[in-house]
Amino acid sequence: MTRPALALKLTRRELNTAVAKATQDLWDSIDLDNIDASWPAILDALIGIIAEAHGQGVEIAEDEYRTARLAAGILGDPPFAPATFRVDDLREALTINGPIALKVALRRRQSRERAIAVAMSRLVGTSTRLAADGARRTTLNMVAADGRSLGWARIPRPGACAFCMMLSTRGGAYKSRESALQTKDGLSYHAHCGCYPEPVFDDNWQPPKHVREAEKLYAETPTNGDAIKSFRAAYEAAQNT
Repeated sequence: MTRPALALKLTRRELNTAVAKATQDLWDSIDLDNIDASWPAILDALIGIIAEAHGQGVEIAEDEYRTARLAAGILGDPPFAPATFRVDDLREALTINGPIALKVALRRRQSRERAIAVAMSRLVGTSTRLAADGARRTTLNMVAADGRSLGWARIPRPGACAFCMMLSTRGGAYKSRESALQTKDGLSYHAHCGCYPEPVFDDNWQPPKHVREAEKLYAETPTNGDAIKSFRAAYEAAQNT
């Protein structure tokens, strides 16, 4: 099977789109009459795509980190701590969200077309998340290794889900390797998630406008005993107005 090639020097968003498109193209070759026999070639090609994207993500994160550090007036080279690519972590995740998800959908008597679409969505979400780990983990590693960094902040895309927006309201609150990498929030990126960690070097750092708006909404929303549920309801209501 010919593996789709990724273009070079892509942005984070372009890289995500390219991985999603390559995953869709490969998934189109799944044989519904012989799923188990057709999957290994798709899996190997997917791992190649994700490995390539992971490597590009490492380079993107390093470039962005250096740029942000220099913009904060910090001279010299930061410590480079690239994310490690682990193939074994991929095989199980891709198989669960590809052929296994397809078989489950078919057993639930979904139409062949619907089953393929459901599994493809899960597989695309998984492959893009795994590919994005290259940039995400490299940023976190460099923050943890750099004594000049104050921490990092989670930056969601505009219109992101309530879960991601709520986490972003914490600002540059992740100060150490322990808080950044070992808490449940540190690497909680769901399928199709567009969030990324941004290093913080200045106490006066300000998040983008859509995050500031989420911070204001969070501060103004009564918790009613459940801050997460209350914020979700308020955020979704604001999105629909």
